[in-house]
Amino acid sequence: MSSTVCKKNIRQSIRAQRRALSNAEQQLAALAVRDHLNHWSEFRRSKRLAFYLANDGEVQTEAAIDLAWSRKQSVFLPVIQSFHFNRMRFSGFTKKTILSANRFGILEPVHKTVALQTVMSLHMVFMPLVAFDAKGARLGMGGGFYDRSFAFLLNRQSWRQPKLIGLAHDFQQVQQLQMEAWDVPLHAVVTPAGITRF
Repeated sequence: MSSTVCKKNIRQSIRAQRRALSNAEQQLAALAVRDHLNHWSEFRRSKRLAFYLANDGEVQTEAAIDLAWSRKQSVFLPVIQSFHFNRMRFSGFTKKTILSANRFGILEPVHKTVALQTVMSLHMVFMPLVAFDAKGARLGMGGGFYDRSFAFLLNRQSWRQPKLIGLAHDFQQVQQLQMEAWDVPLHAVVTPAGITRF
């Protein structure tokens, strides 16, 4: 079986499991993830944090964002820039930020170009994912936005931030994912069960 077919099967299976979660199950998972972050010293030391707004059954981030705000950390959300080779930049996110759906139906800040932050300015980026494995490989939705945006991290000797942190339900861990040359590995994954560092 080719890696393409295998990844397609994994995406279909895990996305179905995510969408089948009840609101109560999603809320419990989000609160558990928030509590792990609250006790993680590296999270507490980070000042500029990027999150996402959940879609398609992904781990919800509102509780973690509220935690960051309560700790006076700066919060950012991704903004897709199709004119910039389908990469992302990040816009500041506060309780007053106006949101609008992008072409995928995902909410993102309404922004002025000058307000966008480069990815290098962030300390931690919390990423959605479909699946991950024990070595830090990440399977996304297939658009490649995160891999293109953080490709510079593949040169680890030159860049030490931001740290890429996956947020996932525990059942999203698989035995092994085949990584391509352009896949950017995760530094850690946070699930309701705890934090796994790579």
